[in-house]
Amino acid sequence: MQRRYDAAMAKRTQVVGATALALGLLALAGCGSSPARRSDKLVAARVLSTANRTALSTSFTARMKGTVRLTLSGVAGLPSQTLQRLQQLQQQLNSTSISGSIRFQSPTEFEVTYSFPPFLSSPLEVIYAGGAKYASLNGTQWHRLGPSGGAASLGNMPFEVGSLPGELRALGTAARGATTITTLPAATIDGVAVDHVRAVVSGGGLDRILTGGLGAGSSTAGSGSAVPALAALINFQPATVDTYIGRRTKLPLRESASGGASLNLAALSLLGSTAAAQAKGTVALGLDFTVNFSGYGSHVSIAAPKNVVAGPLALPSPPSLSSLP
Repeated sequence: MQRRYDAAMAKRTQVVGATALALGLLALAGCGSSPARRSDKLVAARVLSTANRTALSTSFTARMKGTVRLTLSGVAGLPSQTLQRLQQLQQQLNSTSISGSIRFQSPTEFEVTYSFPPFLSSPLEVIYAGGAKYASLNGTQWHRLGPSGGAASLGNMPFEVGSLPGELRALGTAARGATTITTLPAATIDGVAVDHVRAVVSGGGLDRILTGGLGAGSSTAGSGSAVPALAALINFQPATVDTYIGRRTKLPLRESASGGASLNLAALSLLGSTAAAQAKGTVALGLDFTVNFSGYGSHVSIAAPKNVVAGPLALPSPPSLSSLP
């Protein structure tokens, strides 16, 4: 049962990553803050909130690029094959980049394209249109994503990106009180004057988002008991999101984010992994992203795809993960 749950969570993470990763910068930068007592922080929060609301009220395109860094520290006690696979995964992740794009027509009609070579053999495309969600790995054959269950489902995550305003509120509630927003000195991007606003989400706030998401998404019988163990396994570092807002347009032009998390291998035994009962050390994952926004108000037309086939979308698992505990 535990293995089935782990496999289901791995598949769900890949699909959710295709959308949440691309849109997470916009979401985290625009929510999660509680009213600041100091006036400068309150002004910064208002500037950021207004910019994101304005952006979501019009069409735009965005391009994302980022890197992932995997670091192994004091790792021991794992089967030799598992350690070898983990080192192979480290090499794969540290030698590639994440890229993606967003074509945004409205909060319920948009398209996300996401490329991550170690995990996806071809770009994953996700379309939200007409109240439904569709995904494709080849751009021609599409699968409709169900509301729950199935390899192609986004599951019941509380911040599933089906309606962006709702997701901003859900993420904000989950991280409430854990975000600090400040204004930094003004800058220019490609000759355009911008205001620079920084949002820092504490590691504890991200822990709460993860715990809440896994708790709500654990529909498999008995899987809910694994949530505390997963919380002990994963420790988030603070995430920093820098948003550059056009001084004239009051719209985001660029967002950059960095953050990470570490895995406490000693906690693998709490998940019932007998092969890693003696494991120790940490596996740290660092993320850096930049999203550039453009084309505000331009014509963007998102429609449901025509070639929709029955059955779930099979997302391949990278070979390096096949023997991890």
